[in-house]
Amino acid sequence: MGTGSGTVIGLGIDLVFLTFVYYWYKRSNRSADEIKNSKTLKIDETLEGTVRSAKDSFIPYACVIGEVTPVSSTLHSRHVEGQNGVIQRIRLEEHKSQKVEGLWSDAVKVIQDKIQSVPFTLQRVCSNEKPADVLVVDPESANYIIEDLTLTHDAFQPVNAGGFLSRLVDRFSGDMIKGYHESEKMLLNNTTLLAIGELRYLDGKIQIAPPRSGAKYILTKKSLPDIIQLAEKKSFWIKVLLIGTATVGAALLGKLMYDVYQRRKEEYERIRNNAEMRRLMAEAQSRGSLTALNTDGDNEDRNTCVVCLSNPRQIVLLDCGHICLCADCVMQLHLPMSCPVCRQPVVRYIPTYNP
Repeated sequence: MGTGSGTVIGLGIDLVFLTFVYYWYKRSNRSADEIKNSKTLKIDETLEGTVRSAKDSFIPYACVIGEVTPVSSTLHSRHVEGQNGVIQRIRLEEHKSQKVEGLWSDAVKVIQDKIQSVPFTLQRVCSNEKPADVLVVDPESANYIIEDLTLTHDAFQPVNAGGFLSRLVDRFSGDMIKGYHESEKMLLNNTTLLAIGELRYLDGKIQIAPPRSGAKYILTKKSLPDIIQLAEKKSFWIKVLLIGTATVGAALLGKLMYDVYQRRKEEYERIRNNAEMRRLMAEAQSRGSLTALNTDGDNEDRNTCVVCLSNPRQIVLLDCGHICLCADCVMQLHLPMSCPVCRQPVVRYIPTYNP
């Protein structure tokens, strides 16, 4: 595969990647703008009227803050008494050492990664007034919430290595279990939570749910300014990647255009040189001064063209001075030309003449 083909393929791959990054940037930038422009509402006695008075009884993208309160049942920590919540993630990992191609390396195998939740609402924060709340729909699909869970249990249980024979068998098998890591994380009751999504009035209840517009659904312990900053930071780095990808594409396009220019230039030089060669050959033949080296007897192989091995040598290559090509083959040399004998650059070439 030639260099030009490689450049075209590279340019095509870069264009596909550029298109992907561009749409990723647009989506990320739009998401940051949507979060900044989301309507912030308080969870109070006026919220129901605000939502019900909106078109079709829903606000496409709104932000509320409240305390996590289970609707009926609650989840209990398996390890810490009195720790109750509405989302629970239990993860069990097996840690081992494995021998791969003669080298030992650590490996982790996830045995269990279970997430469960119970219905919960967000209630107004620090208020003794009549309770007002918002039912949270499909919390496990929201952004940030799983990462923001509170760690309630984290323990590593090493495996008894056993006797010498057991360790020897494990070493020869190339699979040594080191222990098990168990962790538990929960979204605890009474945690202050920020929710951004579609706010609607349905079945006699105010709900916040994943937006039907495709905007980000967010549940987090972070503040709204922090979420905006994270979204803008992500958008910025995607923009940097977009500029970098575009720069690579521009460089590949420039190289492709330069290669095309060079090929056109070489072709022009070949046509010009061939025309000059034909002119010189015609002049030499008209004067009867064009000669070929003697090809009689034992000198036949030594005096034939080194490329076609049939025609007599007729051309002097300069500046090296080798006489090794016929008139037909010199016109087929790739540009930039080099001498087939010594590989030095060919500045120009002329026919051989009789003195």
